[in-house]
Amino acid sequence: MAVFVMDNEISGIKPNKKNKNNIDEFKVGEFNFWVNHEMLSKSEEGQSVNKERIINLRSKEEKEKAWQGVMRLLNFRNRSEYEIRNRLAKKGFAPNIIEQIIIELKTRSILNDANFAREWVESRAVNKPRGRKLFIQELKNKSIGQEEIEQALKGLPKEETLALNAGRRVARRYANLEKQIFKKKIYGYLYRKGFAYHTIQKVSQMLWCEIHTITTDL
Repeated sequence: MAVFVMDNEISGIKPNKKNKNNIDEFKVGEFNFWVNHEMLSKSEEGQSVNKERIINLRSKEEKEKAWQGVMRLLNFRNRSEYEIRNRLAKKGFAPNIIEQIIIELKTRSILNDANFAREWVESRAVNKPRGRKLFIQELKNKSIGQEEIEQALKGLPKEETLALNAGRRVARRYANLEKQIFKKKIYGYLYRKGFAYHTIQKVSQMLWCEIHTITTDL
């Protein structure tokens, strides 16, 4: 879309097929600026092209760009407020644009740290079991508040159940090892998953018995 400027006003807008990136260059006096042509419409013909107008157009474009980026990000999984802010900042968006996006996400109930924390815990408890300690650490790393963390953890199974579910993922891999080596391997794995020593000690014995009962039955 080509934009024509006369006397500091937009005098005409028409498609520019050569511009594959949909970016139009405006020249007003000694200054050049660029605006995505989707930010303009026929109804804007005749509007003044002054400094304030330029800033508003650029802000509108930047906000739309940021919004679309966040929507793509959320297509993969839910995100915390900290993750959204961090991603937008890394992409170079101005603080005021980031704040506008956060407010709009919250207004539309798209962004909610309490919901995020609950979904995070529920998903990982099933797909990637770990200890309560590690859940807390992960959520704190995402700047989730203490109250939201405590609420999210209320639905967790008992620590022993989580440890068993986690240990079963690797126990059969070590089934042919001697008992002490087996328990050492299980200990290392469960410790890295955030489980306490007394839980690991009990669960490693349970897994040993479970695995060898299965092996004997086969």
